[in-house]
Amino acid sequence: LSNASLVAGRVSQGVQFNGSNASGSTSGPVVDTAGSFSVATWVKLDALTGWRTFVNQDGVNVSGFWLQYSESLGRKFVLTMHDADTTTSNAFRAVGTSTPITGAWTHVTGVRDKAAGTLVTLADSADHPGRLHAHLPATSRAAAAAAAGVDRLFVVE
Repeated sequence: LSNASLVAGRVSQGVQFNGSNASGSTSGPVVDTAGSFSVATWVKLDALTGWRTFVNQDGVNVSGFWLQYSESLGRKFVLTMHDADTTTSNAFRAVGTSTPITGAWTHVTGVRDKAAGTLVTLADSADHPGRLHAHLPATSRAAAAAAAGVDRLFVVE
């Protein structure tokens, strides 16, 4: 962890990032992004500004996926993947359908179903269960081979 501190989390301990240059990482890849996968985390947004990445896995040129919040995409939770690990590749996004609530713990899940060719973003807040859900077709991509990371905001196991 860099520029982050342990805090009370939704379930037990969590990590609070400073919102600008904090991060955490693993020693290697955690998710095989060439196949089907799901990633999930508890988040607590303190503001609905900018981009807030909760979980990502780096590739050589672009991340294999990002599970994040985006103000510019309508203040929604988003799962993003590219169709190749190149800087000129196409981005595919599953964008949630409702605006998150600041100060509320929300369980955010991103799912890639390779066989169905879909990306799905799900978010379930203790205050508003089942309120965000989105589907988007996605094409195959090469596996992201670098370490997984968490970035900005609150993340808890």
